[in-house]
Amino acid sequence: MDQSRSNSTQAEPHPQSGPGGRRTGRVIGIVAVSVAGLLLAGFGVRQLASSGLPDATHRLTLPETVGDGTYELSKDLSQTERADALGRALSAGSRTPQAVIAQYASVSSEAPSVLALSGAYGQFANPAKIRQSMMDGGARAANATATVVQPEDITPAGSDTTVTCQAVKILSTTAVWTVQPMCAWADGNTVALVTVLTAETPEPTPENVDLGRLAALTVKVRTEARQPIG
Repeated sequence: MDQSRSNSTQAEPHPQSGPGGRRTGRVIGIVAVSVAGLLLAGFGVRQLASSGLPDATHRLTLPETVGDGTYELSKDLSQTERADALGRALSAGSRTPQAVIAQYASVSSEAPSVLALSGAYGQFANPAKIRQSMMDGGARAANATATVVQPEDITPAGSDTTVTCQAVKILSTTAVWTVQPMCAWADGNTVALVTVLTAETPEPTPENVDLGRLAALTVKVRTEARQPIG
């Protein structure tokens, strides 16, 4: 196993008791199906050139918790066929890409949610173009029918990292239309798409989307998951 992966590679979702736990379980099930297409479709970057690759200085890891401890690792999907497909999608325009895919469950049972992280580490050319490609791919996912909020670059206060975010309208596993915000970062060594799904996902209207909040969380996850090599 790659040393960059968490020791919880085969970890099952952390059980939670009571109504909050049951709601969290339902959310995890929804993420596993409805967001799966977004995670892979977001990396349609095969057309990018591989010239001018940077040195390999950082890797993408899966900490036990992210978001300052508000989410804990519930499932590592980095050894799945989905991860293999992601690695193949990134094989052009990069060198030695290693896919990292995981689900994190919220610690709070009062407001259960799931954070899905799909990314890779290696040596990547054109990070800004990769971010845009991830947004394009997310909008083209099989269960996404419309872009509710167009892609925009956001640099959260106090950060020097810019992420690209958007929100798409998707059909959930319960045949309900919901809005799915997503943010992506990309640098010379790590790229990732982050999305959060709650038990009470709002109606798919622009007024119900807070991309700034997800952007800040995405930058925080990047700080926690992106680690120096060696």
